[in-house]
Parts: sequence; structure tokens; C-alpha cells
Amino acid sequence: MKKSIIAGMTALLLIFVASRISFTERSEEQTTGHVEKVASNQEDLIREQSIEVKTEENSSEGVSPVIKIITGREASDLHWVERNELLLQLKSKHLSVGDILALREFLDEQPGKEGGNLAFHSLKNDTLQLLIEDGRFSTELGEKMINYLLEDDEHQVWREYVAQFIPQFFGKNLSVHQRLLPEGEKLSKDLLDSLWYVSDETEGSVAGTSILSLIDLSKKGYVEEDKVMQKAESVALNNSMTSSSRMGAVFILGKYGNSHQAQNLINLVFDNSSSITLRMSAIQSAGKLSNGDEEFIQRLEENFINNEIADKRLKSASLAVIRENQKKQGS
Repeated sequence: MKKSIIAGMTALLLIFVASRISFTERSEEQTTGHVEKVASNQEDLIREQSIEVKTEENSSEGVSPVIKIITGREASDLHWVERNELLLQLKSKHLSVGDILALREFLDEQPGKEGGNLAFHSLKNDTLQLLIEDGRFSTELGEKMINYLLEDDEHQVWREYVAQFIPQFFGKNLSVHQRLLPEGEKLSKDLLDSLWYVSDETEGSVAGTSILSLIDLSKKGYVEEDKVMQKAESVALNNSMTSSSRMGAVFILGKYGNSHQAQNLINLVFDNSSSITLRMSAIQSAGKLSNGDEEFIQRLEENFINNEIADKRLKSASLAVIRENQKKQGS
């Protein structure tokens, strides 16, 4: 995979770790007049949508006009951001079977070459969330998510989104009762296996994202937490992994790790062969686990704070840890 993709994924993972929210960035290029025009179009389409699909008399196989616009089945001047706004106004209970199937089919679409990929994937992201919450055809949706995650040809951003949504899929569509059924048991195992599989990927940042999802699932009893923590430590210390994936693992160690793992993070902090962004993450996580260890604080001061040639970003991260330690000590 190209280095440009990997570099872009580093920034993506930083946002993901900090907020753990879905990636639904909105365009900043809309002027007031344009927004008003779009809003007017949306109101017309939503009114049409309510007439088409809110009653049971509507054909379950039909696809309503607004869904055709959102998925591109019908030609429209609306851009991806505007279609996304339409989608966010819909209620899944008002959608026909045909609408749900059309939205699910839209998930197979690939980004074009004309740009705007972030907005395109944002629309797919919110479409996936709607389908998960709707719950219809959940087995088929779960199987598609597995295929998206395991397919190398899928766009890296989309694979990131899918990995992120697997815990939500479990919570909504794989209850204890559902997992006792043969179909649910198999789907549950296959979803978890797919996360474990991509956690070994050495390119991109989906490995780090998969571990973040696995730790979420461990907190709800779907997987053993100790096993996830071992994998997180392995990824964090693996020099063959990308910095973006290792950062996700470092974050997990900082939040749930032990004293042994704290020492490994401290070693990473002072590893000059590692990237600056990875070492910044290690400083933050090691600071949380070390509980104000005096030797660690002293090394931060010597190597970064009082070192004129040290990278300013490492100085800043070190200063934040030192100040937090002073705050806890009441000094």
C-alpha cells in the first residue's frame, strides 16, 4: 500500500483515538445561499419520502425517490455532503425493504477519481450506522462487514470505519439470545476472527483500529481482555508495524496496562528510531501508567525539556505529563 495512504491514516487514527466517534466530517465550502438551496431541496425530498414509504401499503420491494438520490441510482446535482444531510434526516422505521436493500447495496460502491473521497466515505459511514440500528437483514449485513474488512482492495478509510462499527453491531444485533442460535454464534465468531486477523496487518492503521474495537468488545464480555492486552503490547512494540497502528495499541496500554507494560512504553519514549508521533503517544501513555515515577520524570526533563535540540513536539508532550504529575502531587 502506498506511503501516502499510510501517512493519511496516521492523522485519521489520531482523531479516532481522541474522540471515538464516527467520522462524519462536513464540508466547509457551503455558502449561506447554497445551504438554503440545499435545505429547500431536502425538505421537498423528505416530504416526498414520507408520502412514499410511511404506510404499509407501499410496496416492500420499491425504492423511494429520496433513497435513489442518496445512493446515486437517480441522477442529481447534490454532492455527497448534501446527500449525507438527507440521509441523517431519515428514520429507518419509515424505510421499505427495498430502501434498506438499496442502502446496503450502496455500501459496495467505491470512491471515484474526481476527489471528495472523505465526504463519500462519510456517507457510507452514516449509511452503515443506519443499517446497523435498523436491524433488518442483520446477518447479511454482518457478513458484508466481514468481507469489507478482510478485502485488501477496499479503501483503507472504509475498512477503518467498518472495524470501528463492529462493537456497535454486536450491541445491536448479537444479543446473548441471538448468539446462542447457530447463525448468531457463527456470525459472532466470524466477526471477532476478522478483527483478530487484521490486527496483524503491518501496513495502514486498521490493525490499531481493530485492537481498539476488540478492547471495547472485551469490556462487554465478548472477548478476553487479557488476550487483547497481549496483542496491544505486541503491536505497540513491533517495529514492522506502522506508527499509526502502533499508536492505537499504545493508547490502549496507557488506559488499561500494568507496570510491566509501562516500562516497555518508557523504552519506546526514548527510542530515537521510532516516529515522533508514536513517541508522543508513548509519553502520554507511560505518564499515566508510571504514576509519577521520579526516574521517568527526570529522564523527560533531561532528554526533552532541558535539551535545546530536542523536538518541540516531544518537549510539549513531556511538559504536559510533568504538569499533570505536579497537579496530582499538589505542587
